[in-house]
Amino acid sequence: MSRPKGRQPLFTIADGKASTPQRLGAMVAWGAILIAMLVVPRTPARAYYGQDTTFGPRDSGGGASVRVQPSKPPVGEILPEPDAIFRQARDHFRAGRTREAKTRLQEGLKSYPGYPPMHELLGLALSTLGEDSEALQHLKRAAELWPDQPVYQINLGIFYLRRSRAGDAEKALQLSLEAGPSPVAYSLLGLIRLEQNAGEEAVSLFKKGLELAPDDARSWYYLGLVHQSLAQNDSAISCFREVLRRAPRDFHAHLQMGKVYLKRGLREQALKHLQSAQELRPGNPELYQPLSEAYLGTGDLESALAAAQRAVELRPTDRQAHYVLGMVLARVGRTEDATKEFHISEGLPRAPEPSALERWREIAGQTPVANEANP
Repeated sequence: MSRPKGRQPLFTIADGKASTPQRLGAMVAWGAILIAMLVVPRTPARAYYGQDTTFGPRDSGGGASVRVQPSKPPVGEILPEPDAIFRQARDHFRAGRTREAKTRLQEGLKSYPGYPPMHELLGLALSTLGEDSEALQHLKRAAELWPDQPVYQINLGIFYLRRSRAGDAEKALQLSLEAGPSPVAYSLLGLIRLEQNAGEEAVSLFKKGLELAPDDARSWYYLGLVHQSLAQNDSAISCFREVLRRAPRDFHAHLQMGKVYLKRGLREQALKHLQSAQELRPGNPELYQPLSEAYLGTGDLESALAAAQRAVELRPTDRQAHYVLGMVLARVGRTEDATKEFHISEGLPRAPEPSALERWREIAGQTPVANEANP
């Protein structure tokens, strides 16, 4: 379902009854996390981590101890129930009518300023519209009103991570785990630990998340990146294979699998995965330099040259792309042109490989939005 141009929302809304952590864990979406659809009084809602969440007093059998007191309406006016306002806004949001959702929620909060789901959804809508400062106020207010709702803390953590505020994100994610286990929280903390050069701890956190959601392809992908960064190539390949078992057309897994095989000198296997990646995203700038190396290693000089030229076209300031083009030109006998490319390469700075957290931000920003969360 299409949305207005601009920033994609952090999350989508999903209906349904509560389920087990294992079943719902597999539905976890990176960049698209489920927030609970909450109904007053005490109708169970499905949270992304698979536990029942309720909105109502504890003396009725469970749930958060939160009571909604509406503002006093004008004489003769009957206020709609807060869950009805929330549902209307949620439907607008899911249909891509983000500004309509924003307006409805702002109106609703005038009558029900203490209703956490409205603050949460308004924060998501404002973030989608790029109004980050106000979005953060409402995301934090939702968490303050309902402190033992782990979904809200995870939403905060994702908001902070997408804005390079890892310290604030870590605090929010730790608070979410105090309220209940979550594959998303474990995985995001794993990304933070990897950024802090605590690779083995990152591996442990990702494995905890996968125990809760063993079919979450994105968690397998990030665990593969962790192993790749630690030069544990066999383990990285195993993780990327798990991704492709669940999502055979995953561009990122094919790309990284190709890169790992190249490092191991297995050029034919690398070429297979890099060609699959090219079919999925032919305009990706990161693809063509390793693709050229794979062609070069298999002796297909014509394809290697075309891929190397494409890499330089897409990344004209990339040191390695110019170097690979120089190697290919040298192999085909164009010595003068090769020398030029080597000279250009030497004059460019060395660009580091994107970190796992940077790749997460890239993928989170590219995640399409539909009625249900997408991996």
